[in-house]
Amino acid sequence: MSMRLQGYTYAAIGRELGISPQRVQQITTAPRAVRQAIALAAEYRCQHCGIQLGTSGSVHHKEVTGLEAEPYNDFPNLMYLCISCHGGAHTGLFGISAVEHAERIRRTTENVRRNMNIPRQQRSGRQK
Repeated sequence: MSMRLQGYTYAAIGRELGISPQRVQQITTAPRAVRQAIALAAEYRCQHCGIQLGTSGSVHHKEVTGLEAEPYNDFPNLMYLCISCHGGAHTGLFGISAVEHAERIRRTTENVRRNMNIPRQQRSGRQK
């Protein structure tokens, strides 16, 4: 845990300990009861964009470095996010508005569908 609190990535910790990055993440993640409490407190919605998630959201640590082990997984340091916002939280997304975020999701979805060569009428869900 101390390496994570010092800012090391899961991959770097895994290399140091001889385990996979996924195993490092499992070891350092918030306990199930805490994750469930975060989801319930957020009413199962993304705390950034508001999309309904049910139980499929991600728990995000607001602060990673400079903390002791206890506050790292404590309630005030955690947020319930959709996968898009969780990725964005790690790349500076929170500096943009919810409208811009929704537009980015729309453009990304359109680009994925375009790259998969799905005809336009199927992309919009309409049948001709």
